[in-house]
Amino acid sequence: MSNAISVPECTDNDIRAIFATFSLQGLRRLEGALRNGNIARKVFHAGGNRGCLLFHLDNAIDYLIAYENRFKADHTAYAATQRLITDWDNEILTVDRVRRLLADAIFAAAMAA
Repeated sequence: MSNAISVPECTDNDIRAIFATFSLQGLRRLEGALRNGNIARKVFHAGGNRGCLLFHLDNAIDYLIAYENRFKADHTAYAATQRLITDWDNEILTVDRVRRLLADAIFAAAMAA
């Protein structure tokens, strides 16, 4: 019998909802980081231009307290980011999937601007 806690998988709708909370500039910054291989796993900020998905969406998210402060008012978004972080750090969430959903988010944000 396993003592592991089961965490629901991060859905495409989770990722869409998370991306919708960030600016077009943040979305494009993440796009560039993905293109340049500056995405890290298991840390918020790895030094220099390397960091997690959330760090590239908002460079102020460089440690746990900043992350919690960013999402403390929106419990639904916070729960979605927990699933995103878990799946990203455990390599369940792929770069290709993030790129696909990010492209859609950038298009939607650009059309809304």
